[in-house]
Amino acid sequence: MTLAVGSVAAALAPAAAASGSTTEAATPTLADRSPGASAGVLASFEGRRIDLSRDWDGARSCAVVSPEDVRCYVSNEQADAALAAAGLTSNVTGETFDDQCANGWLCLFDLPNFGGRRLIFQDEGWQSLAGYGFQYKTSSWINNQACDDLGGLGDGVGGAIYISGCGARASELGDWDNRAVDVGP
Repeated sequence: MTLAVGSVAAALAPAAAASGSTTEAATPTLADRSPGASAGVLASFEGRRIDLSRDWDGARSCAVVSPEDVRCYVSNEQADAALAAAGLTSNVTGETFDDQCANGWLCLFDLPNFGGRRLIFQDEGWQSLAGYGFQYKTSSWINNQACDDLGGLGDGVGGAIYISGCGARASELGDWDNRAVDVGP
């Protein structure tokens, strides 16, 4: 795993993790996850609704504003511009960390090196990736949220990895490649 900035940390002791290290921790039980976790998520895309669990239908970047408000776009640039115009990005530290991940968001990519489709979150709490068509598909990620805002990936059987904010990134996930079934907190 490669981390350019920040650290991967365990939720139970985020300050104790060393920069560039990985620590696994327990994820919430199935009862703690978002309701309807296995149902397909409907997203708006080019004036219509698409079921992300079935097909992204040409979308390349989807933003989970909330579990009930998911917006998809043909490119990351189009998504970031639309989110900024709607006031849904934040420059939490006065610095832009990454042009591949909107400010204030946690970004998942289905290919290494931040390639392929992008699914981004800013809503707190664990959510299943199945409804978004992203279960077992995360190969790289960026946490472009506040420096003290951890992002996590869970494997559905109690394992998790965490990455701090401030533009922390993992261009490859090693043993965690295509393993994640949940995202949070």
